[in-house]
Parts: sequence; structure tokens; C-alpha cells
Amino acid sequence: MITEIHTEDLHYCPSTEVFGGILVRLYYAPVWDFAKIVLPEAEGYEDSRRISKGNILLKHGKRLKAVDVYLDQGSLSEKVTGSAKRWKQMSELSFQLTGMTPRNLGFLSQTGNSGLVFFVSDSNGRVWVLGNLRNAAYLTSGDATSGKKFEEDNMVNFTFSANTALYEYAGSIAEIGEKGEKEEKKQVGGFSKGFSKGFRI
Repeated sequence: MITEIHTEDLHYCPSTEVFGGILVRLYYAPVWDFAKIVLPEAEGYEDSRRISKGNILLKHGKRLKAVDVYLDQGSLSEKVTGSAKRWKQMSELSFQLTGMTPRNLGFLSQTGNSGLVFFVSDSNGRVWVLGNLRNAAYLTSGDATSGKKFEEDNMVNFTFSANTALYEYAGSIAEIGEKGEKEEKKQVGGFSKGFSKGFRI
């Protein structure tokens, strides 16, 4: 059976600069903290991977948490797994936290079996979304080491994976939390007392 697919040109512009790496501050929340994450249904190469502004909303009272990762050691990746005509996308986030501390080990154990959604800004200004309501990101590798010598790294390593593609978010990370506050105000007929604290980065 022959199926028609959407095709586009993929031209390269030599003047376009592309930089490697991700920023040192990531944001995340448990998947059940989200009221909605609407994935794109467009066919275009770019539009099929871009979540429109306003299509990610946290439940009222929930907010994103920040994680500061070790400089130049974090990365995002996407790959296909399976076999011919049965390929599936899988995305992955790897990073390190400085110090084998109770707090960092607590993050390792508390999130070990929980579905999460990550928001990762890269060096080109894009905000990437790892995980969604259907396929959250889960810890697939984690280890901590004190190092053997004084000058060796004392680190906790993490890898989170999701059985889904990476998506770019067209809005800002801060807007996700602020949107939730505005929606709640509408639902209570404009009553704003007690709901004035918005999400700020």
C-alpha cells in the first residue's frame, strides 16, 4: 500500500549561525500538574514540531520548578528506534548536578518513578519540551559519585527519556505559569483576591 506524505525543500543558509549546548537552568513539573499540553497536528516539517503559544497550561496552584545543571554537561537528543517501517521517536535529556548532597540524592529518588515534563532552553533561544500528557519523561539512568580523589568531580548524573519526539514551544517558559493564573481568575468570575501571585522567572 502506497501512502502519500508531505514533502518540503530543506535549504541551507550559510549565514545562519547554530550553536551547541543547552542553558544551565532547566524547568520541570510532574505530568499530572498540567491541565493541557496540546501537540501540533500540522503536516509541515516545522509546524508539526512546534507547540503554539498558550497550548501548555498548568493546573491552578501548580508551578514549574527549576534545576541548575552543571555547565557544558547537559544535552538534549532525539533518535529513532525499532526497525524498517516501524520506526518510533524517542527523546532524551542528560545532565549533571554538582555535589553528591542529600538534596540532589533526594531529587534522584523522588523523581525516579514519576512521569515528568521538562522545558529546556538551548543556546539558540529555542525552548524544547521533553514529555507530554501521553508520553511523559522518566528517569532511565541515574548515579552519584563522590570521586576517589580530592580533585575529582563530585556529581549526580541523570538521564530522562520519553517515547515521543521533541517539540519546540512557541511561547515563553514564564508564560506557562502566568496563563494558569489568568484562567483561574476567569473561572471564578473575576475574583482575584488570593490569586494575584503569578509565576516569575
